[in-house]
Formats: sequence, C-alpha cells, structure tokens
Amino acid sequence: MPDTTTKNLPRQAAAIGLLLLGGLGYLRLAIHFPIRHREEIRPVLHALEIVGLMAILFILPPIHRPIGRLLDWMRRPTPAIRRMATLAIWVVATAYLYWTASRQGRDFSFKTQDEFMYLVQVQALAHGHLWMPQHPLADFFQEFYIFVRPVTSSMYFPGASLMFVPAVWLHIPFAVWNLLICGAVVAMTFRVVSELVDAVAGLLAALLVISLTHFRTLSLLTLSYMPMALLGLFLFWAYLHWRKQKRWEWTVLIGLLMGWTAITRPLDAIVFGVTIAAAMAWDLYRSTAGDRARKFILTFLIAAFCALPFLSLQLLLDKAVTGHLLKTPVQRYEDDFWPGTVGGWHPHVLPGKHALATSLPQFRDNFENFVLPHFHLGKKRFLPPVYIMQLNFSLPNYLLFVFIPLGILGLGNPGRAAMWAIMPLFIVAYLFWVMFIPYYAAVIAPIVMYSIVLGAHQLTQAFPRGRLFLSVWASASITALAAVTLPEFAGEDPAPHSGAITVFNREAAKIHKPAVVFFRYHTEVPGLWKSEQTYNAQAAWFDDEPIVRAQDLGSRDTELLHYYAGKQSNREVYLFDQASQQLTDLGNVARFAADPQQMFDRMKAASSQPATAPAPMPQQHRRRR
Repeated sequence: MPDTTTKNLPRQAAAIGLLLLGGLGYLRLAIHFPIRHREEIRPVLHALEIVGLMAILFILPPIHRPIGRLLDWMRRPTPAIRRMATLAIWVVATAYLYWTASRQGRDFSFKTQDEFMYLVQVQALAHGHLWMPQHPLADFFQEFYIFVRPVTSSMYFPGASLMFVPAVWLHIPFAVWNLLICGAVVAMTFRVVSELVDAVAGLLAALLVISLTHFRTLSLLTLSYMPMALLGLFLFWAYLHWRKQKRWEWTVLIGLLMGWTAITRPLDAIVFGVTIAAAMAWDLYRSTAGDRARKFILTFLIAAFCALPFLSLQLLLDKAVTGHLLKTPVQRYEDDFWPGTVGGWHPHVLPGKHALATSLPQFRDNFENFVLPHFHLGKKRFLPPVYIMQLNFSLPNYLLFVFIPLGILGLGNPGRAAMWAIMPLFIVAYLFWVMFIPYYAAVIAPIVMYSIVLGAHQLTQAFPRGRLFLSVWASASITALAAVTLPEFAGEDPAPHSGAITVFNREAAKIHKPAVVFFRYHTEVPGLWKSEQTYNAQAAWFDDEPIVRAQDLGSRDTELLHYYAGKQSNREVYLFDQASQQLTDLGNVARFAADPQQMFDRMKAASSQPATAPAPMPQQHRRRR
C-alpha cells in the first residue's frame, strides 16, 4: 500500500516521474535494437516476465519481510568484513571468469591485432625501455599500429601496458593476468558501491558487471579497457577516503592514479579527472574556511606533482617517436597511416585520395575498408540519442535502464554525484571522437551498474511503507535479470573470431625454434588485412624472438636471410600464407642465404596452391584498443 505521508509526496512523485522516464528509455532501446541486433534482444523478451514473477513470489509479507530484514542486516558491514568481502569477490570472480571460459572452450591465446600492439609495448617496458631501437631491416617488421622508424614502438599510450608488465616479470600467462585484472574490477565495483550506497547494492553491482557479455569477452583480451576501468575504480576509492580525512597520503595516491589514467586512455582520464577534481574542489570549499585558497592550491599542487612521473613517461615517448614533446604517437600514426581523419569531421576523406607512409598494400586495405567506413559512420552519429544507445553495451538487460534516472534522487551526497556524473560526461566526451567503437563503453560499465543499483535503492527509499517489499523485489529482479544473461543460462558468449591468427597460433607449436617466418599477403583476397600478425611480441628485441615474424617482401627476403645467416645461422625459415593459411618449412637460413634461388623456388612451390578467402569475420569483431 503506497505511503501517503505528506512529506514524502514530492519525493514519491519525483520517483514515479523518473521511473516513467526510465521506462521510455527502455522502450526506445527495446524498439530500436531488435531491428539491428536481433540476436541480442532475447533477454529483453523475458524481462517483464521475470520482473512480474519476482513481484508474485515476494508480494506476501510473511515472505518478503524476513528477507528484507536480512538484506538490511547485510547493508552495513564493518570495515574489516568489507575488506574480506572484497578479497573474496576478487577470488570468486576471477575463478568464475576462468571456469566459464574454459567450459565454453574459449581461446586463451592472443586473437586481435590490438593485443599484439600492446604486447610489443609490454615487452619493452618489462625490460626497462619505453621503446626499442630501429631494426637494421625495419621494412620487414612493418605492421598495423606499430612504428618501426625512427624507433620501434607501439602507437598507443603506455599506461595499460604498465599494468601487464608484472606478468612478464612473474612469468604469468597474459590470459591469467587479464582475468586477475577483470576479477579486481568486479571486486572494486563492490568496494566502491558498498561505500557509496551499501553492501547489498555493492553485491548487485558486482553481479551486474560479471553478467555483462562484453565484459566476459574482454576478460580474455589483453587490451586497455579493463586496466582503465580498474584505475578509475581505484581513483574513486582513493577519493572517498580522501573526502573523509583530507590526509595528504590520499592526495598523493589520487595524483598518482590520475597520472596513470592519463597515459592509459586520455579521453576517459579527462572524464574521470574532471569529475574527481570538481568533487574535491567542492569538498574543500565546504569543509574549509579562511584558508581555502591555500588548501586548494596545496591539494592540487601535490596531486599534479605526483602525476608528473607518469606524464613524463608519455612526454619521453612522444619525443622519441614523433620528435615533439606534445605530439603523441597516436597523432603521428593518424598522420602517417590514417591521413585526413585527424581531428574528425572532414568531409573529403575518400579512398585512394591520401598517400600513406608505407607501400605495403595491407595498410591501404585497412585504411579504406576499416578506418574510412567507421570514420564516415561516425560523422553521421553526431546525435546524443545515438550515443546514449551505446550504453546498451553496458547493460546486461535493457529493462535495467528503468532504474538509471531514479539515481538522480540520491545525488545529494557529493561522492555519489561525482561517480554518477561520469556516465553523461563520458557520452558527451565521445561525441567529439569520430570513430566511437561500442567496446569503449566497457570502461564505464561499473559506473552504469552503480547507477542502476543506486536507482533501485532510491526507489525503496521513496516509499518507506513498502520499503521491505520494494527492496526484496528490486534485489531479486536485478539478480534474476543478471543471471539469465550468464552463459550457463543464455548460451555461449560470442567470441572474437581471429581467423588466420588462431591458425598460426596452432601451427606455431610445430615450428622448430629459433625460426624466421615470412607472412605472405594477397591483395586479391578481400578482408585479408584482418589476418595481419607480423608482431614480434615474445621478446623486447626482434633478434631475441624464438620465432621472428617478418613481412614477405619478395626478392628483398634475401636481405633478412643474409642478416640472420651472419648472426643466428641456426634459425629455420618458414612461409605462412595468410590466404591459404598454410605453413611451409623452407629449410635453414644459412643454406638459403647461400643459395637464394633455392628459397624462391620453394616459396613459389609453397604458394602454388590456390588462395582461399579466410573465414568471414562476425559482426562483433572490431579493432579494440
């Protein structure tokens, strides 16, 4: 029975209005996406049934009252119990992600070009280098998102790679390390949300993160999304402690974390940093008097100073790769290999119009068949409603969107408001990034889950007389909607298709090491650029690789053979045809260096079989960075 207490009427009216607004958002999502993503809409079809069933199950007071009281008892654990719960959730989440991936037979090896890009950088950092020197035969090692001149370096910012460096030092497989990072994202979601709302909300938010299909997909990919999400959660955790005590130790930690995020995903870091800085400024304004200016200056100077070590790493990398302190490798890569797209919104970026800084045809194919379509599509997306739709990649079920607007009622607390603000600011920030890829939204998945459980919490607070029922119903509904998206109930997760990359990963076990493998490209095979994999990511320096990967440059291949014949004459030579996906043993490098014609004859014979197009890439495979 609804509460009719006069003082609660305005809040109840606001709650009903926001609930209706969330319902309209749900209908927009549910109507739009079945047309384009019919395979992803199945959970929506059952959502109303689930919510209705939860209401029927718990409507009777003898059922929902004891459960509601149990939830109330769980909401405020002691700090020690909360710490132990955080550790337990990390272990359980990591174990579950590993178990469910293994049960589905998922591939734990490297599958995407962006993963290789990061691993090249990880190897250099693990051996104490921001970059490696240019190889004497750099042309053979050209590959997407990698610079081979004037130094050897990844195009991307080093922050995410720094998080994977301990995996090299401790000889832990990257897949395992990434699972540990993703388990930590789940655990820190619980920790932060439990401090902002309560422990029950924290548990629900953690479950929602794990229930997200795209989160489970990314848990097996060595990319920057999960490191950035984890750093963002740690940043909020540090801020929540700082606002309680205003101690300089927390200011130092906030500065360090802001610096790390800035060299991980800079645009995301701006969103997190602006929000945290504004919240800190507000807290300082409210909690100080007389010496506000000194407190402001001192706090932000300490934070900025502590961010400098990370920022200086980026400046050094900028100088080495681009020659300019303030021009990033990403900017130079766009100039060299994605010409005309820098800054976005240029109307005359057309195939074949711009010269690339390489003659390799796969770079042209990548530019014209991947970059330009996303670029032109991005120009058509300059509408907030379309970008709001990207939040579907952070929603296990569209019906959960109903709770998000309700969170506005709980934003009187600056900490809550700061974290909630990340979501709209993220959408606004990416309006100006022309190549928005849906996986980018994975960074704010914990924020979206927080906004869902905050909204559910505010619904229960708005109606005190029905609080126990609403608490049990909302918790049960969120749990059920999350559970039905798990692969144990909804079927196997979609896995990134890697085509020839997976084939070579399997064939590499047959290679006699040390070896040199030439990778052959065929311009006549559509989409073959997706199979590019000439990344040397098992060691910091090319010549230390157990398997040196090189581009097949035709008659120039003798240059590389002579090089290794003089340095490492025990290397075996192979050819991997990207189109036919065939690996051929060509013999010893020294023998072929002495008789190049014999090598060409064998390479010609190896490629005499007709090239076949690789397996088609499914819709969900996109470049992820």
